[in-house]
Amino acid sequence: MGWLLGPLLGGVLGGIIVVRILEFFLGGVSSGVMNVIRPIFFVGTVSAVTTQSGMGKFTSLVRKFQRGSGAIEDRLDSITSTKRERK
Repeated sequence: MGWLLGPLLGGVLGGIIVVRILEFFLGGVSSGVMNVIRPIFFVGTVSAVTTQSGMGKFTSLVRKFQRGSGAIEDRLDSITSTKRERK
């Protein structure tokens, strides 16, 4: 879960910034409408940033494990003098 903590904090910070910019541009809108819009933009921004960044880190971690798996298969093949078909 460590791969998700950094992106989550970045998403929260990005969400706060987006909401502040939204409040600046829509300052004349009634508070009732802003109370509805504010959480929608905050949650959307946090979700987008966390998903994009977190999944990128997770994907690189999975690729690292796949490369390690291939190296282990090659070592086993060299020991047994056989070659396996890779899927």
